[in-house]
Amino acid sequence: MSIKEKFQELLERLNEIQRLDFAVNLLHWDLETYMPPKGSDSRSKVIATVSTIAFQKFISDEMGKLLEDILSSQDFKELDPLSQAIVKVTHRDYKRRKAIPPKLHHEFQETTARAQVAWREARAKSDYKLFQPHLEKVLKLSREIADLIGYDTERYDALLEDFEPGFRAEEFAKVASTLKRGLKTIMRELEKGHKPSEDILKGEFPEDLQEKLVRKAVEYIGISFDSLRIDKSAHPFTITIGTDDVRITVRYSPKSFTESLMAALHEGGHALYELGIAPILKETPLGTGASYGMHESQSRFWENIIGRSKPFWRFIWTELTEIFGDRVKGHPDDYFKAVNLVKPSFIRVEADEVTYNLHILLRFEIEREMINNPDFPLDSLPDLWNQKFQEYFGIVPPDHSKGVLQDIHWSFGAFGYFPTYTLGNLYSAQFYHALRAQEPQLFQGELSTEKLSQILKWFREKVHFYGKSKLPSEILRDATGEDLNPNHFLNYLVEKYSEVYETQISLEPALS
Repeated sequence: MSIKEKFQELLERLNEIQRLDFAVNLLHWDLETYMPPKGSDSRSKVIATVSTIAFQKFISDEMGKLLEDILSSQDFKELDPLSQAIVKVTHRDYKRRKAIPPKLHHEFQETTARAQVAWREARAKSDYKLFQPHLEKVLKLSREIADLIGYDTERYDALLEDFEPGFRAEEFAKVASTLKRGLKTIMRELEKGHKPSEDILKGEFPEDLQEKLVRKAVEYIGISFDSLRIDKSAHPFTITIGTDDVRITVRYSPKSFTESLMAALHEGGHALYELGIAPILKETPLGTGASYGMHESQSRFWENIIGRSKPFWRFIWTELTEIFGDRVKGHPDDYFKAVNLVKPSFIRVEADEVTYNLHILLRFEIEREMINNPDFPLDSLPDLWNQKFQEYFGIVPPDHSKGVLQDIHWSFGAFGYFPTYTLGNLYSAQFYHALRAQEPQLFQGELSTEKLSQILKWFREKVHFYGKSKLPSEILRDATGEDLNPNHFLNYLVEKYSEVYETQISLEPALS
């Protein structure tokens, strides 16, 4: 059998597995959107069963032998670069997953599906004790999986690798230290400025009108509804059901339209990434983002760097007034300032750009200890959360729903996920810096659909196309000409918030 025939056999196996994964995604999407409450137990079993079938196919001895045969072939270099990447990355993932027994995988899938349902109930009732026994099971299984996969320095790295390949906890801790100093300095400097009012954002905004704005916003950034569906869920998310079938969800607040608008731009950024990947990669393990941080760079770019910019609010002003009538008042520049108000808040997804990463650093510190320390006291987790929240923000959550229960991630065992949110912010600012240097005309004058299209084209060519065929560090370096540099994000904040707060912010003490 020739190398190309063997590769074709590999593709067929991977395509079959990916279609099973798409089926699992569809089940998860329904669980979060339309499934009746009593369906949770049965759904957990179905998800675990289908997921395990896909898992067993992926870690089969036949798959391992096929990968080894292709990699060791003297004709391997006859394959094109993307095909070679499919083999190499699949082999890397194969070795990691092969370390996990199918029985353990099945138990993890079933346990986390139940834990997500328990989390929703606990959050609704603001009662951590309802969730704690589920978290204990998920945490125990996560540690077991990490130990089976293996690590060089600390257990947490084994799980972080799933979300940010090539990145390590100690490296993130160093980035976090730089950010913490810079962000604290910016917060102090803003106290000298003119604080904008957010009153203009408040009012009565019917859900059906917000839906019109949400749909228009995702069309503006380049998404066709031929490949997208928008629904509601307690926690906004994006999930891929097929090669041209991406679902996003938002949540609506009757008193403000900005929450749903920003969620739509955020999740829309994720959807753009999924839809822009090279066709050959889409039904393989490489048919998604290079990492969760790289994925987050796209959502944060469209939500914050575009969606919270002055040109964007001027661009959509006509749309706002046509949809909401006299419910919107004043001038678009007033909305630009209002959506960029900086204030400590309990809810991560509602946090401003300056304080958002402090939410992530808090979670990183806690979950790193949870994974590395087998004796971590889960009984005292809410108290630890509140203590750290006081340290970071100077306020204490009034209840569990605004504190330890506000995020769904730990219920599905996503330890190592949170750092990628901050990395996404850093990547997005570095891309923005490079984009302005390479295509300065896109950020001069008024915003337009043509400029938005050109920005998307840049990301399609520099980021989206490659899927997971490159490491995130390689994509960042190739697109921007340098390795990760957190100063680009801090400088972006300084430039933006000096304008919003009508003051001159200096970072010299923090960065010296």
